[in-house]
Amino acid sequence: MSNTPTSSPISKQNMVVGVGELAISNKRDVVINTYALGSCIAVSAYDTVTKAGGIIHIMLPDSRLYLGKAERQPSMKLAELLKKTPSLPVTPEVLPKLIRIMKDPDNGAEEIMGVISTDPSIVAGVLKLANSSIYAPPSPVTDLNEAVTLLGNKEIYRIVSNVASSSFLDGELKSLEIGKGGLWTHSLAVAIVMEAIAENESDFEGLPYTLGLLHDIGKLVLHHAYGECYNRVFQGVETENLSLNQAETALFGFDHALVGGEMLKEWGFPEEIYVPVRYRYTPENAGQFRKMSDALQIANWAAGVIGCNVGRDTWALDMENLTTDIDEIALHRGIIEAQERMQQAKQALSAGSN
Repeated sequence: MSNTPTSSPISKQNMVVGVGELAISNKRDVVINTYALGSCIAVSAYDTVTKAGGIIHIMLPDSRLYLGKAERQPSMKLAELLKKTPSLPVTPEVLPKLIRIMKDPDNGAEEIMGVISTDPSIVAGVLKLANSSIYAPPSPVTDLNEAVTLLGNKEIYRIVSNVASSSFLDGELKSLEIGKGGLWTHSLAVAIVMEAIAENESDFEGLPYTLGLLHDIGKLVLHHAYGECYNRVFQGVETENLSLNQAETALFGFDHALVGGEMLKEWGFPEEIYVPVRYRYTPENAGQFRKMSDALQIANWAAGVIGCNVGRDTWALDMENLTTDIDEIALHRGIIEAQERMQQAKQALSAGSN
């Protein structure tokens, strides 16, 4: 585990075996591993004839003392978890639709208005924000068409993203010791830094910002499903020297990044969004989106630099698999911009919610 980015190339593919899982491979470039929390064991074997090896991860009988809710669903698949977990946020339907509109350069203000005009709360938020001191229009903006024309497509996209994401990221996550508004503040900081360091990595200019806003959404699912188990997760972080995602994988069989990626996929977001989120801790598996996965981790670290890391053990970051070289000047610029724009964004959102 490391707290600082590295640009050392990684040639091996890591396969993490969660609780109750078995993994087998005969590929030379695959490393199979698992993380033990003291309540489980891992058994490995290697066949010299077929040159195949594997690991099975077994929870010990007394593990029920620590698992709480997790004990009742020891073999729950991720898809089941997303469907059965209560109190998940309502699908932000406008965001996936708006992303598809923004990705097509032939689309303009008319197509954008066609999407956001179907959501009264978004329309109200856009108009209130357009009339706020943040944007200071020369005269009151009373029409959605006027707001889009005045602010431009990119700024409208930012506004809609902020309003939509704050509706489900603003709550308190007691199990992770994240106070009300903390997760959204952190996500906003990551979004701003992402714009600075990854703006040239995609034809869709809103992609880095969206990734930053949504990168930690999997924490919502794990909080609602396994919240009472997080003391055990933090024990793994603090006594076993594991990163937060490694401790989650050891206990649940998946981490908040994997859960978040699957959740975004189910919500209808394109692969440019859910793949980097899903593989942010294993960017070597992100394929063509590896640079975005790497950038997410660096932006996540940068958010902490300006004091926007929230919750317990927030510096337990797994950053060893980064290989993308990030422009240091762009990173420094992103950190400075994040500091300057955070307060503006909060004021804008406050104006939109009044």
